[in-house]
Amino acid sequence: MRLFWITAAAMLLSVGATAAAQSTSSGLVEFKPGKLKFSSVLMGRCKPRKIDAINTSGSTIQAPVFQVEEGGEVFSLQNRGKCPDPQDPGETCRAYVSFCPGMFGRYKGTLVFSANDRKIQMTGSGRQGGR
Repeated sequence: MRLFWITAAAMLLSVGATAAAQSTSSGLVEFKPGKLKFSSVLMGRCKPRKIDAINTSGSTIQAPVFQVEEGGEVFSLQNRGKCPDPQDPGETCRAYVSFCPGMFGRYKGTLVFSANDRKIQMTGSGRQGGR
């Protein structure tokens, strides 16, 4: 019976750690929004979305920057971000990501913030135009 309780406690700790990792706050940085979801975009057109990384820690972040890690064929940064360097506690680093589908279909990508290497999921779909 004692082994059961130890195993159950370990499972709960594991589940709790997984749930915390999916939060929009990583301890150092809070992301708004937590995911970038692009609505259906006409093929050959682009749609930008804004994302903010707010320094919620008690220390500065050196050389903060956003980077597209996966999905670079359809997701791109309009700029490397408007980020103060260093980024003091409470300051915001802002970037704009464009979604430009070249073909019909669903797309996925990831955006990474240098301060904590947390991956922000990006999704969108390309659609065909009509008359």
